[in-house]
Amino acid sequence: MTGTIAQVRPADERLAERLAEEYRQARIDMGPREAAAEWFTPLLRKWRRLLAGKGEGFTAREQLALAVTLDADLRSRDTLIVTAISPEVSMKQLRVMVEERYSLKSTALLERVLEGWFHAGRSPTRSSRPTRGRTRCAWNYAPTPR
Repeated sequence: MTGTIAQVRPADERLAERLAEEYRQARIDMGPREAAAEWFTPLLRKWRRLLAGKGEGFTAREQLALAVTLDADLRSRDTLIVTAISPEVSMKQLRVMVEERYSLKSTALLERVLEGWFHAGRSPTRSSRPTRGRTRCAWNYAPTPR
């Protein structure tokens, strides 16, 4: 599907609300670490494949699930950024960022990657990696014709 995120259908809003409630309940039932692993890790794997130029874009449901996790936990957002600017970071390290979001190890990884990025004189405008991934993600979708 293509279009803009502003064109969300009422059914999508209901699905987003249901997913948000499911994620909230999963965090209560399993704890934040296990809920993040279950919800975000599969999306993170797909994100990495997309950045590498492999795989298909996110489905509408995956887009909403990703939005829900990003809204509930900013560390998920940080993890996506790290993945886009530092492809050598392993999946194991990324999982630490998500699952142990307040640990010293997680914070040190984020700091190291961001410092390396900015001290190397890089900027998002001079990097093709985030752009390649963004064009393949199919973040936006249009309403179904009536």
